[in-house]
Formats: sequence, C-alpha cells, structure tokens
Amino acid sequence: MADQWHLLNNGEKYGPYSEDDLVQFVREGRVVRESLLWTEGMDGWVAASTIDGLFPPVPTAVALPRAIPRPVAAGNVAARSPQRTTTAGRAPTQSAQTAKQTGRAVPSGPYPALPIKRANLELLLVLLGSGVTLRVIAKWANWMMGQSEVAAQGNQILMLRVMLAAAAGCLTGWLALNFLYLHRLWSALQYGRPRTTPGQAVGLLFVPLFNLYWIFVAFYGLAKDYNRITGRFKDLNRAPKLSEGLFLAYCICSVVAAPVAIILWVPMMLQVCKAITFMALPPQHRARMSRPR
Repeated sequence: MADQWHLLNNGEKYGPYSEDDLVQFVREGRVVRESLLWTEGMDGWVAASTIDGLFPPVPTAVALPRAIPRPVAAGNVAARSPQRTTTAGRAPTQSAQTAKQTGRAVPSGPYPALPIKRANLELLLVLLGSGVTLRVIAKWANWMMGQSEVAAQGNQILMLRVMLAAAAGCLTGWLALNFLYLHRLWSALQYGRPRTTPGQAVGLLFVPLFNLYWIFVAFYGLAKDYNRITGRFKDLNRAPKLSEGLFLAYCICSVVAAPVAIILWVPMMLQVCKAITFMALPPQHRARMSRPR
C-alpha cells in the first residue's frame, strides 16, 4: 500500500493519511468498504474494499450438519418455541443510542485535518468601513455641487464617479467575503455531517422570498451544528463556541430590522472568524488550545 492516501467524504477531500491511519479509521468505522480513496499513480477514486490489506478477510461460511430432531415424549404435545438469545445485563452504548435516534452513524476518533484557510475579520471591517465612508463622501460632494451656483467641472464629476465606483467595489468585496467565510465554515463541518452542504447554505440565500426562511438555516443552523459537532469530537472540545442566541437574533433582525442586523453582524462575524481560524489548525494544535472564557 502507498503511504499518502486521500479520503473523499461528501464531496470534500481529506488527507493525506498514512496506511496506519487508514487501518485505524477502519477499526473506528470511519472508513467502510464503500469509502472512496485515492493516491498518486491512480487514475481515479477507488472503493476502499479494493485495497489489499485494509480490511480483514471475510471468513467463508461453513455448512453445519442438521441436528436430528428429538422425539417428543408422550403427553408433551406443546413443544417449546426457541427463545431469542440476548446478552444479559449489557446496556447499549451512548454512540449506539445516538445513532439509533439520528438514523446515521456517529463518527468517532479525532477530527481530520482540513484544507481551509483562516479568516480575517480586519479585512471585513476595512472593506465595510471604506465602502461606507466613500459612499458618504460622494453623496456629500454631490449635494455640495448641487447647492453651488458655479457649474461643476468635468474633473469634479469624474472624481465623484470614481469615488462611487470605489465605494461599490468595497461593499461588493465585503459582501463576497461574508459569503466566502460562511461557505468556509460549513465546509469545515462536513465531516461531522451537518444539516446542509456549503453550496446550498450560500446559494439558497440568493433565492427571492425563500431566503427569508433559508437565512435561519444558513446562520442559526450553522451555530447549532457547529456547537453540536465540536462537542462530539474530543479534539474539538476546546473550540470557541458560537452564541446560538446571537445568530438567531441576527436572522430575525435581518428580516424585520435591517439596521439592527448590521450592528449584530460585527460580533457574529467575530465568532465566525474565530471558529474558522480554530478549525483551520492542525489537529495536534487544536488539542493544545484552551477555550477562551
């Protein structure tokens, strides 16, 4: 076997992993026979069951001889029906109970390394502040030129248009970076099986009217899934938590009170950026971090 393997899970690529890592993943149930793996030299992704030495050999079924039925004693008309054998005194594990409730397997072991970049809140604030400032200055200059009795010169009009274009560019970049960070954090949660994919979380926000509902999934659902997933994995227990109340308030205000949503956006994106930065760390660094109070 090669020593640099990549794992494909829900459209996201993880790795590289060593042969020992894959064997450990098989023991923990995180890699099954249908999982897709790839390494250098292969033409495409292959099922894990096709790789020699990864799964233990399946024992061949041996036909057992049929038991000769015992004759029923006279007077014993009703024969006892066979009882289902159970393991006495053994309670189902918490993982089995959780899997039965959710209807899907609960991953175990460390959370894998993620090929994502860190977030930069300062860049978001600079883009927003620059766009708003240039927009206000341009509006004020346009009003001053309208109040003046002297006709505006061509270079003044050109400068005003440049300022408006720069303001539009900053605000567009700010909006695009918001969607990028939202997509990035949803991508970081895909191994934990969240409620939606990164593409759906961002793309459905552009659907008119439907986005009034979907914003609660994309943001409030993000906080709930993030807290649930980081609490499930031991090496993510020190992750900075997201305030579900803050995310819910932001969603509500985005629908009924947009100015208040702009104010709530700052602490909300601060938490998002901290969460992305934590998830971008290597697993060994995540375990050493202490949760901020």
